[in-house]
Amino acid sequence: MLQDVNQPLYTPLAKPTSPSINPSLSKITWLMALAAFVLVSAAIVPMLVQRVSYSWNLGKEKAQYEVAAETLKNVRLNELSAQVSKRAGPSVVHINVLGKQRSRGNWLRGGLSEGQGSGVVVDAAGYVLTNAHVVKGADGIQVSIGRGRVVPATMVGSDELTDLAVLKIQPDGLMPITWGDSDELDTGAMVWALGSPFGLDRSITFGIVSAKHRWLGPADRPHKDYLQTDAAVNPGNSGGPLVDARGELVGITTAIVGESYQGISFAVPSNVARVVFERIRKHGKFERGFLGIEPRSLTEELGKEIGLPLNEDMTTYQLDGAYVFRVTENSPAAAAGIQSGDVILNWGGKAVRDASELYNLIGNTEIGAEATVRIFRDGKTRELTAVLEGFDEWQRKLRQ
Repeated sequence: MLQDVNQPLYTPLAKPTSPSINPSLSKITWLMALAAFVLVSAAIVPMLVQRVSYSWNLGKEKAQYEVAAETLKNVRLNELSAQVSKRAGPSVVHINVLGKQRSRGNWLRGGLSEGQGSGVVVDAAGYVLTNAHVVKGADGIQVSIGRGRVVPATMVGSDELTDLAVLKIQPDGLMPITWGDSDELDTGAMVWALGSPFGLDRSITFGIVSAKHRWLGPADRPHKDYLQTDAAVNPGNSGGPLVDARGELVGITTAIVGESYQGISFAVPSNVARVVFERIRKHGKFERGFLGIEPRSLTEELGKEIGLPLNEDMTTYQLDGAYVFRVTENSPAAAAGIQSGDVILNWGGKAVRDASELYNLIGNTEIGAEATVRIFRDGKTRELTAVLEGFDEWQRKLRQ
């Protein structure tokens, strides 16, 4: 049977129709999905952030672990100590003080035996560095430079704030110590203390750097930035050198806890001592510049309040810097454009870790010298230029 050509060969399917969706039900489903996403995110995101932070710190610690393993293979402590003694020992001197009146109420307890201490030759021209409290009130000073030689010394100048003094002796056959960089010292680094404890010339003891940037002393004397060590230091060691594994000067032994060795001693870092020495040698005194701010160290709460950048772990704030709590009116800081609420990140090309270090950097800057100051303000960094003044000179200007 023939099919009519006008009749289609198949019957088209009916066009599908969309099911009827209740708008209210769709909205509820969407809200439920969003709520579930928020709940899951609240649980997972902190875990992810914590995991990233953990991995970052673990990687850093593992790298240090592997480097230390290779380094320790080449260390022979006995040989090292002997070489350090040979290198630094000839620079150590014993100081006898004549007619010295020991100051009472000094917080540096156990600093020296009556009338004696230690020192170190820091320049072939005859300059000796020691503690100011060793020679304070002396009617005369004699220095034993070894090999049975005792020579008279004259006082060039001292700085009570850092407890350092510079003496001058006859420059004959002296072997000055090499200056080291105390900023390069890490916590745990090996150090050796040399001096004359109880009058025993050129004694040497060994220890490690227990901590850096210890701030001790009266509250109104904040410039004292100490290295803390566990090297055995006893009365008579005051003013002697603290040296590193190269036999280079990294500190001047200053104080111990108690009347005798208890595992805690302190030294003025060499980078502080060198600035004090150079300025006293040049001017006969050490005068600090005045900026006119009250800095404070940063905290997590303060970092959040002023919008500091986050660290790589994305959970903590970058707290390197000093927060400017107050600026003195008509001060060098005000003239430079520094404002309350600023964070000082860098002073004179050196990074600022905290308020204590800023005090130290300001103290190391010559009066009248320009210092570039990098600050953080309103979410941005900018650079200013500050010129320090002497405090007495600044007060005279205000009275005019």
